[in-house]
Amino acid sequence: MKYLLNRIILFLLIFVTLASCSGGDKGNSNNGHTGSSDQDKTTDLQLNISIFLDLSARIMPTKENPNPKDRDLEAIQAVVDFFRKNMKSHGAYKANGKLRVLFNPTPEDPEINTLASVLQVDLGTMDNRQKKETFDNIQDRFSTALGRIYDQSLQDQKWVGADIWRFFKKDVSDHCILRDYRNILVIITDGYIYHERSKQKADNRYSYLVGPLFQSLGLRKNVQWQSIVETKDFGLISTRSDLESLEVLVLEICPEVNHPEDEDILEYLLGKWLKEMGIVRFKIHSTDLPVNTKANINRFLAQPI
Repeated sequence: MKYLLNRIILFLLIFVTLASCSGGDKGNSNNGHTGSSDQDKTTDLQLNISIFLDLSARIMPTKENPNPKDRDLEAIQAVVDFFRKNMKSHGAYKANGKLRVLFNPTPEDPEINTLASVLQVDLGTMDNRQKKETFDNIQDRFSTALGRIYDQSLQDQKWVGADIWRFFKKDVSDHCILRDYRNILVIITDGYIYHERSKQKADNRYSYLVGPLFQSLGLRKNVQWQSIVETKDFGLISTRSDLESLEVLVLEICPEVNHPEDEDILEYLLGKWLKEMGIVRFKIHSTDLPVNTKANINRFLAQPI
């Protein structure tokens, strides 16, 4: 009798164990496939981050925005910090990320060009010793060089604008997109798109976005501005639709003091343009306290595709 009872208990234990294992495998199969595929792909991909700087008159201090330089530098530092943490997570041997600062057009000042050359990081070309040096020094390296670039730009005051429109038309694929990388472009600009060499028009599409243009179209101080934009198909000229592998983060949108309504117009038109170019994931943020901007940056960079 005791022998039979032991056999029954043993049988029940085996049955319960097998049932629980079967249920657990089924749950892991479903959750593992849906929960890890996108996030793990993003985590495993090496970073390819480009930072496009608008060194136009927007960096001049004003009463309303007394420290644009400091805001820009803190935003860039947040990107550098994220790159550094990602580098650490991959380990020295496997870290092959890329980080660079871009200008368009290239500044005429030779000193700025020399400083810009140190703002290019390609871990894939480095041995472990060089990667260790980069990990230890990248924050100071970027902070020092960028500080001098801003100071020199403010001293020269040669404001020709930043040719963001032409950069997307001609250069973005070559400079910002690599296969098997997570490609991210961070643009620091006030949102007004203009450069003296890029003044094109096709119907109600333009290669620039400036306040007088908004004024002439009756968008300013008009609650119906969005309806006008859609009816007239107003916006930036789109020359491509193949940028689905690029993520874009736009920071420091800052409307003219007397036209705060430009903020909504700029964000809408920039978003419309990015969508038309095939960009699936993007965020556009206005200028803010550095702590809030840093939170926006970290949220965007840390979030899986």
